[in-house]
Amino acid sequence: MDENTEIDLKSLRKIAMSCAYIVAIDSVFEKAEWEVLTTFLRKYWKDEFGNRKEFFETVIDRLKSTLKRGEHGRREIETYVESLAEQLNWEQKKIVIKLMENIVRSDFDIDKAEVHFLFFVKEKFIIGENAA
Repeated sequence: MDENTEIDLKSLRKIAMSCAYIVAIDSVFEKAEWEVLTTFLRKYWKDEFGNRKEFFETVIDRLKSTLKRGEHGRREIETYVESLAEQLNWEQKKIVIKLMENIVRSDFDIDKAEVHFLFFVKEKFIIGENAA
């Protein structure tokens, strides 16, 4: 993705929610992982999108709410990723995958749950793309 690529608010919200889950999948909000995501969001944030802090807080609140639901929440996230596979274009899918990879590597502690989720996302995005 080059420096001139623009991302609309709807796509940014989808990218944020899918990547926020991998930050907290191990039930810990690692600072290094969260920083990768927030740096990305700040880079593509436009003033016309509104209050960035409120956007971040909404992402965190939705994530916490989902994680509290345990197994049901995990299934919700998987369903969300499956729907994103149909909604995002190929360039957006590559952005999500690259961002997730950067998040996973950022704290130098690659968790099994993170890797499993990353492979799940790749499978849904890449197989979905090849099936189209």
